[in-house]
Amino acid sequence: NSGVLFPNPFNIELNFSDKTIRSVKIIDALGKIVFSANTNQKINTLTWRKGFYFYELETSDRDFRRGKIIKQ
Repeated sequence: NSGVLFPNPFNIELNFSDKTIRSVKIIDALGKIVFSANTNQKINTLTWRKGFYFYELETSDRDFRRGKIIKQ
């Protein structure tokens, strides 16, 4: 679902459009996990490097979503 994390591209933070998200994992282009938490709150991305990231989300009803986001 492309609109779950916004804005995309992002600069200093990511927000969730779906409040049923219960966990999130953000992985950089090299496969390193840069963020992992049980949250649907804003994510501070100020220290992240520019480039592509992949996300894996789980909702409260055990629905899994994956996608790609870009840091400018």
